[in-house]
Amino acid sequence: MTLSPARVRILVAALLTVSFLGALDHTVVSTSLATIAGDLGALEHMSWIMVGYTLAATVMLPVLGKLGDVVGPRLVFVVSLALFLAASLACGFAPDLGWLVAARVVQGLGSAGLQLMSQTIVARVTSPRQRPRYMAVIGAAFPVAIVVGPVVGGLITDYWSWPWVFWINIPVGLVALVLALVAVPRLPGGAHPRFDVPGSLVFTGSLLALILAVTWIGDDTLRPAAIACAVGAGIGILALVAIERRAAAPILPPRILRNRTILVCLGLSLVVGAGLFSVVAYMPTYVQMAYRTTATVSGLVPIATVLGMLVSSLLTGWLVSRSGRYRLYPVVGTALAALGLTVMALLPVGMPLWVPMAVMAAVGIGTGAFTNLIFAVVQSAASRDD
Repeated sequence: MTLSPARVRILVAALLTVSFLGALDHTVVSTSLATIAGDLGALEHMSWIMVGYTLAATVMLPVLGKLGDVVGPRLVFVVSLALFLAASLACGFAPDLGWLVAARVVQGLGSAGLQLMSQTIVARVTSPRQRPRYMAVIGAAFPVAIVVGPVVGGLITDYWSWPWVFWINIPVGLVALVLALVAVPRLPGGAHPRFDVPGSLVFTGSLLALILAVTWIGDDTLRPAAIACAVGAGIGILALVAIERRAAAPILPPRILRNRTILVCLGLSLVVGAGLFSVVAYMPTYVQMAYRTTATVSGLVPIATVLGMLVSSLLTGWLVSRSGRYRLYPVVGTALAALGLTVMALLPVGMPLWVPMAVMAAVGIGTGAFTNLIFAVVQSAASRDD
C-alpha cells in the first residue's frame, strides 16, 4: 500500500512512540521493583512483577501475529494500545501484588501486540528497499529505553511515587493512539481467514511451560515443578508439530522453517538474545566487582554498548535502503561482535575503565549492524500470506 510522505512520517512517529512505550515500561519498572514490592508487602515475590509481563509478552507473540493475519493489523494494534493504557492505569491503583501481577499480564499482552503489529504495518506499507530504514528508526526505541529507563524510573520513584511509573504511560500513549487512528491504514487480513485454535493453545502452553521451567530451575523448592514444566514443554512441542502439519491455516506454518534465509535469521536472533543481552545485563556487576566502582559508574559500560547499537542500526538501515544490498552487514557485524566479546574475555586485570567501554561499544556496533535488519530480511523472504 502506497502512502503519502506526510502520512508515512506520522505513521512512523506513532509506531516509534508505542515501541518506545513498551520498551521503556520494562526498564523503568525494573528500577522501582524493590520500592513497589516493599509498599505492597510482597518482597519475596517481587520477581513476578516482571515475570508476569514478560510471560504474557512472549507467549502471545505468535498468537497475535496470526490474529493480525485474520482480522488485519490495524485492529490488533489499536486494541493492544488500548489494553496497554488500561492496564497501566490499573497497575498504579494496585492494592496488592495479585492485582498488580494480573494488570502486568494484561500490559504485557498489549505490549506484544504493539511490538508485533508495528513491524507488520511497516512491512505492509513499505517496499523491501524502504523497509530497513524504517525498521531501524522504530527499532531505535529499544536501545534508547535501556539508557533512559533506569534513570527515569529512579527519578519517579524518588521524587513522586511508584504508581507514576505506570501512569506516565497514559498521556504519551493517548497521543500515540490519536496518531495511530489518523495514520495507520485499514489493511485487510491475509488469505487464510481461519484461526488455528488448537495450534495456538498448544504453542502458548508449551512456551509458557518452557519459560517457567527455566525461571524455576534454580530454586530448590521449585525444581520438581520446573522439571515437570520442562517435560510438559517437550510433549507440547511434539504435539504442536503433529497439529501444524495437519492444520489448514497453521499458526506456525512448517514451510517457513524450510526457508534457509529465515532459519539463519532465527539463529542470529537467538544468538543476540542469549548472548549479547545476558552479557549486557551482567556487565554492571562485573564492573563493580573488577573495578570497585559505584553502581552509577558501572552503568556506563552497558550505555556504551547500547549507543553503539543505536548508531550502527540507524546507519545500517540507511545504507541498505540506499544500496539495496544487505548481506555484508550481518557478516561483518557478527564478526565484530564476536571479536569484541573475545577481547572482553581476555582483558588483563588493571585496565582503565575506558577500555571495556570501548570494547563493548564495538560489540554494540557489530550487533546493531544486523539486529533490526534481520526483521526486514525475514519479511522479504517470507510469502505475503505469512
